Amino acid sequence: MSDELMDVVAKAYPKKMFHRLKSMVTVSDKTEETAMVAQGYTLRYLHQEYPKAMYHISKRDKTGQSISQVVKSQGEEEALGSDWINEPQPLIEVNRLSDDITDRHVHYLQARGFRVLDVEGAVNYFISLPEDMQAQFLEDVSKWNGQSTFDQAPAEKKRKK
Repeated sequence: MSDELMDVVAKAYPKKMFHRLKSMVTVSDKTEETAMVAQGYTLRYLHQEYPKAMYHISKRDKTGQSISQVVKSQGEEEALGSDWINEPQPLIEVNRLSDDITDRHVHYLQARGFRVLDVEGAVNYFISLPEDMQAQFLEDVSKWNGQSTFDQAPAEKKRKK
């Protein structure tokens, strides 16, 4: 080979090669490239399904966004369960919720034994609920008479003699 041809060949490497299911590899010469082609690699970029982000159907973070988790394989995706989807749920405006969730909601949760200290804690609890349970929670609080579940003493049991 001529020196010019060797320069052209030398500039052609290293090359990146792609596989549909495996990580990208870098080859440094024609022999490595041929070996990778035999394993299903190509010089053309191939979209990979994984890693990808999965989003929880109902759980939210403090900003009102769906909680996400990155999965690296189909097995990891299946292990998450059916409560995880490919697209995030619409953003809940937490600032708007803090207007809707009040001290009454905090006291309601505390009366039920939840460790909620303030409105922010009640908002975090609320946004962690699925939508149907959110509506039920708001309805339950609106009907609540302010009594704690702990205020009611259990009925005394009769002793057998």
